[in-house]
Amino acid sequence: MFGGFDIVNESPRLDKIEMGGSSYGSEITIVYGTARLPANLVFGGAVETTKHTDKQSMGKGGGGGTVKTVTYSYACTLAYLICAGTSGGVHVRKAWGSGQLIYDASGDSLTGHNVDRIQIYGGTEFQGIDPSMEAEQPGATPAYRGRALMVCNLYDLTEKFSNRPPSMQVEVCERATVTGTRIDPYAVSISEIVLDVCDRAGIPSTSVDVSGMMQTVHGWWFAGNFRAAIERIGEAFGVRMRDDAGTLVFYETDALEVEVDIPAEHLGAEDGYREPGELIPVEYADEQDLPGKVTITYRDIDRDGLSCSQTVMRLTVGSTQEDAEEYPAMMDATAARRIADKRLYRRWVEAAKYGPVKLGPQYLYLRPGHVVRITDDEGTVHAVRLTRVTIGADWRLEVEGVAHEASIATSYVDGVGTDYTPITIASPGTTYARLLNLPPLADADASAAGFYLAAAGASPAWRQAVIFGSPDGGLNWSQLAVLSAYTDMGWCNTTLADPPASIGAANFDLVSVLEVNMLRGQLVSVSDEQLFAGANLALIGAELVQFGLAELIAPATYRLSRLLRGRRASEAAMTGHGVGEDFTLLTSLAFVPLPLALLGSERAYKVVPIGGAIEDEGTIAFTATGRTLKPWAPINIRGARDSSGNLAITWQRRSRVGAEMSNEAGDIALDEPVESYRIEVLDGATVVRTITVTAPAATYADSQQTADFGGLQSAVTVRLAQLSSVVGAGYTTTTTI
Repeated sequence: MFGGFDIVNESPRLDKIEMGGSSYGSEITIVYGTARLPANLVFGGAVETTKHTDKQSMGKGGGGGTVKTVTYSYACTLAYLICAGTSGGVHVRKAWGSGQLIYDASGDSLTGHNVDRIQIYGGTEFQGIDPSMEAEQPGATPAYRGRALMVCNLYDLTEKFSNRPPSMQVEVCERATVTGTRIDPYAVSISEIVLDVCDRAGIPSTSVDVSGMMQTVHGWWFAGNFRAAIERIGEAFGVRMRDDAGTLVFYETDALEVEVDIPAEHLGAEDGYREPGELIPVEYADEQDLPGKVTITYRDIDRDGLSCSQTVMRLTVGSTQEDAEEYPAMMDATAARRIADKRLYRRWVEAAKYGPVKLGPQYLYLRPGHVVRITDDEGTVHAVRLTRVTIGADWRLEVEGVAHEASIATSYVDGVGTDYTPITIASPGTTYARLLNLPPLADADASAAGFYLAAAGASPAWRQAVIFGSPDGGLNWSQLAVLSAYTDMGWCNTTLADPPASIGAANFDLVSVLEVNMLRGQLVSVSDEQLFAGANLALIGAELVQFGLAELIAPATYRLSRLLRGRRASEAAMTGHGVGEDFTLLTSLAFVPLPLALLGSERAYKVVPIGGAIEDEGTIAFTATGRTLKPWAPINIRGARDSSGNLAITWQRRSRVGAEMSNEAGDIALDEPVESYRIEVLDGATVVRTITVTAPAATYADSQQTADFGGLQSAVTVRLAQLSSVVGAGYTTTTTI
């Protein structure tokens, strides 16, 4: 009749948490379109430690003692600097903490790990100071205006990050369509990027011509030198620049068309005379110096911004050289491979270098970037893109250039790669929460005010939950407890019958059968020994019942029999059951402690699954009654009269502690600091006398009976309760003796 032994496991408690990962002095990245970037940890607040106590029954079905596990979780406020902001603010679409997706605004609803604790600041010039950072550094916290910031307020470090601040990577969108919480980025033109870089370098837009640039890209970013940024864009997209009468003209070399025809008779003109031959000097690069393969590394827009590579090869050459470039670009696989294809083609076409070619002053208008068509003495036509124009003192020109083919601008290759399944955050789905006023299920709970939390979700992504309470009707919320695992729970498909008249509490009901449908969890059969050790204790309606046999009769549906009824002083609820009642297996619950002053008052609660957001969960109105503190009703009330008619009343008390789920009366531990009882003598529904004693015995004297009823009574109805020093009278037993 006694439970098995208890085991207590307590994990080590950390004294400090290392705040690594910050990179002081890092250059601020400027983003165009979409980018996946590492975020720099710039703030780490004080660490908050939370103690968690979980009690699980051992053995099949929960019998055989308990294992009490004490663990600690840690949280702190972290701030990550992402990139330069914009006037309208940038958007964070996704974030990965130590490689795990923790924030996702790409769908119709915002999902992630504790997303309600993540605040994004877009980096506007009017950006305010984050209140959670300010609370830890009053008067010394910058607003980081002009800088995009991600603040994780009291962010959990234990569940996913091994008690360390996560290294953060962020998919940030400088431009996007925002619908609710959904962020859909769109591409940016290369011309816009060039104009902005020039503006940052102090070159006004009136001095820049980008009309010859038509390409777009999903994203581009740079940090530091403006000239280097322009050069990198030029390498990737075939963009060149020239100075034309004080205006910087940017153009895409691959898209240039022939602008000037130069006949053979205009070549080499000098003093009206020229020698034939060698008028168009051409130098060809050695094939071994040219690439046989070009590889482009980039960030793939279709693969969560992961670093990917695309390669093209020239199969008919003997070169083994490889040209490899990594670009700060967000693009798809096809766009990247076409850039590689154009780059390879361009390198081989431009292997032919022309010049210097002498021209007369009628060509003074030529500038680098012009494409000319030169006809030599043999009638061969050469398309040349000028790279250098030198004007002599006599206004004659010497021009140099490279071979040009307009077909470079067009590539038809497609991207290659394996299928990719984007990482998503599985939604925990609907939370089914039950806030329960129960007798104490562990001895430690018998002296604590509070209630129990049971919760689960049908989705496999539903793992744990946090319960929040509000002192002001839902304006502010504070965490109260953590449910470390889902509760096995469901609903009754049939009605649990009243027990046979011959069966009382703590006795087997071998007649009644109940069918339950489980939302989550499995039920198992256990032996009688395991039952008496506490296994398979469930709450059905308001009655605590143990079941010995559990038969799976359909998917997630069980037939329960061999029942122990009215457990843990719940005999008053053994009758009046109905179809659809809640079924809750009491092996995975969280105890929610409360101040004594809150007992009896309705409060607002929310149960939020890990990975959910507090604003997505409904408010539960619940009143904690302090049932864990209430003494159980006395049992075995008896009366004996002496020859004078004095009525001696005796009973047996029950204890909330030390009984290990047993309803057996006997020499058990006292669960109150002082033993005290109240006996009420009833006349119908009216209390005619109250007797208070400090032992499980009392006398209702003949004189008292005469005073109360006008004479001695052959039968007296009494109502007994044990008294608590905290909550007063406990549960009552009424009987006639």
